[in-house]
Amino acid sequence: MRRARRAPSRRVPQAVLVWQHGLAVAATKAVLYAAGFTAVHTITDVDQQLPR
Repeated sequence: MRRARRAPSRRVPQAVLVWQHGLAVAATKAVLYAAGFTAVHTITDVDQQLPR
């Protein structure tokens, strides 16, 4: 885990990670479109790049 490899003074607090994860999970395509985003992509492979 990347976080574990960081020095304690450089780690993002666990509460912040949980909060950010919750926001990411809630950011469904429908929610993002309703918020005004005009393009929403789903990336299932972290190494995959968006088409240009």
